[in-house]
Amino acid sequence: MKTMINKEIIFGYFAGTCSPLQKKLIAAWVKDEKNAELFYLWLWEWERKNVQYEFDVDQGIRRHQAWLEALENEEEPPAAQSTVTRLVWIRKTLAAGVVLLTLAAVGIATKDALRYRHYQTTYGKIEKITLPDGSQVTLNANSTLNVPRFGFGEKFREVFLRGEASFDVVHTRNGTRFFVRTEHAMDIEVLGTAFNVYTRPSGVKVVLQRGAVRLNYTRGNRLEQIKMKPGELASLGADGNVKVRFTRQAEQYSDWKYHRFVFEDLTFREIAGKLEEVFGTKIIIKDPELAGQLISGSFRALDAEELITLLREAQDFNYTKTEQELIITQP
Repeated sequence: MKTMINKEIIFGYFAGTCSPLQKKLIAAWVKDEKNAELFYLWLWEWERKNVQYEFDVDQGIRRHQAWLEALENEEEPPAAQSTVTRLVWIRKTLAAGVVLLTLAAVGIATKDALRYRHYQTTYGKIEKITLPDGSQVTLNANSTLNVPRFGFGEKFREVFLRGEASFDVVHTRNGTRFFVRTEHAMDIEVLGTAFNVYTRPSGVKVVLQRGAVRLNYTRGNRLEQIKMKPGELASLGADGNVKVRFTRQAEQYSDWKYHRFVFEDLTFREIAGKLEEVFGTKIIIKDPELAGQLISGSFRALDAEELITLLREAQDFNYTKTEQELIITQP
C-alpha cells in the first residue's frame, strides 16, 4: 500500500517527531518539483504558527546526520526513540534554525532555496517565465533570476537578476512597485513598462522600449536617480557613472529572444565576449587589428560557430575549431 505524505506528517517532521521511515519517505517525496513547492508552502505556514521558538541548529543537524547513518544501516536510531524530549528549544523571535535544519534534511544547501524560486538557463538556452503577478520575463542564456516565493506583491515586487532578461511588467490594482535588483550598484524601478536588462561582470545596460523606469544607483556615497524615456539606453560603467543615449532601435536589444544578435558598431573583440557569455565558447582573435574592427548588423544564430560563419561572409578571416574554442586568424 502506497504511503501518502500529507501536511500532518510534514508538520510532524518540522517538529522533530517523525520516525526514520517517515523521514526517508519525505526525502524521496520532496525530490519531485511539485512536492518541493508544497513542502516550502507548508514550511512557511508552520513557521508562521511557531514564530516564538527557534531550534538549536547545531544539535538539530547533528541529530539529523545520526538519523541518516542509522537509516543506511537499517537500524532504529536511539535518538528517534526520545525525539521529543531531546529537542532543545530556545525562546527567541523567528524560527530561522528550523529552516536550516529542514533544508539540510532534504539535501538543500541554502536558505535561498526556501526564500526564492530559482530560474537558471544554461549556455545557448532561453526560458520564458510568468511571474505571480502575470508579468512576463524572457531569460537569456547563461542567466539566473530569483523570485521570492512568499510575499511577492504584498508591499512591492522584486526580482534578482544576474545575466540578461527582457521584462514586460503588468500594472497591479494596488499599484505595487516592481524592482529588478542587480549585483552592481544599480537597481531598476519599474513604473509599468517593457524593457531589457543586461547585468554581467562587464557592467549594466538598460534599454527602455515603452513606459518608464527609474534607475537607482550609488555614486560614491550618494544615491542617484535617473528616469528613462522610451528609446533610451543607459549604461553603468566601471567608474560608477551612468551614460544615457537615445537609440532608434530599442526593440532590437531584445531580439536575442528570437536567437537574433544585433551589433551596432561593436568591435570584433566585444562580439567575441558576448558570444562567450551566451554560448560558453571562448573565441580567440590572434590579430589585434582584426580584433579591433567595428562590426554592425543583424544576425540569427543558434550557436557561436554559426554566427562566426555568418560574420566571415562580411569580414575576411579564417577560423579553426577545438572542443571549446574558436580561433580566429587573418586569411
